[in-house]
Amino acid sequence: MEIKSFIQAVGSSAPSPGGGAVSAVVGAMGAALGQMASAVTRDRLKEEAPERLQEAERAMDRYGQQLLQLGEEDERVSGRLFSAYKVKARTEEEKKERHAHIQAALKEATEVPIRIMQIAQEALEKMVVISQLAKPSILSDVQVGSLHLMGALKGAYENINVNSPLLKDSKQAAQYEKRAQNLKEKATDCLDRIESNIQKRA
Repeated sequence: MEIKSFIQAVGSSAPSPGGGAVSAVVGAMGAALGQMASAVTRDRLKEEAPERLQEAERAMDRYGQQLLQLGEEDERVSGRLFSAYKVKARTEEEKKERHAHIQAALKEATEVPIRIMQIAQEALEKMVVISQLAKPSILSDVQVGSLHLMGALKGAYENINVNSPLLKDSKQAAQYEKRAQNLKEKATDCLDRIESNIQKRA
C-alpha cells in the first residue's frame, strides 16, 4: 500500500489499520533514515568506509522490510480479532468456539507487537553504531530515525499492554509483558547512547 493510501485507510472509520500497523510503518521510516545515513557516509568514505557501517546499512534495509511486513501482518491479525469479537454465540458450544477464536486472535495480536519491538530494538542497536560513524551533517537524520524507531517500539508496547491482560493464560501474558518491558529498557539505553554520541559530535 502506498503511503497516501495507507494514511487514508488509517484515517477512515475502519477498525484497521490501527496503532500497531502505524507503529511498524513509523519504525520502517526510522530504519530507512539509518540506512540513508550509512549509505551517504559510505559514499563519502568510499574504500575507507568501516565494515561496521556497511553492515549497518544492510541491516537497516532488512529491518525496514521486516517492519513493513509486520505492519501488514498486524493489520490482518487485527481484522481477525475484530471479526472474532463480532461473532454471535447462542449455544454453549458456540460460546466456547467464539472464546477460543478470540483467545487465538489475542495471542497473535500480542505476538506481532512483540516482534515489532524486537526489530525496533535491534535497529536502535545499529543506530548506536551509525551515530558514531555518520557524517556530522546528517546526525539530525540519525536522531530523527532513532526517535521514529523508539516511537514504533513504544506504540507496540502499548498494544501489548492492552492485549496481554485479556489473555486467559496468565503465565503466557506475564511472559509477554516481561519480554516487552525488557525490550523497552534496552531500547531506552540505546537511545540514551545515540543522543550522547550525537551531542559529542555535533
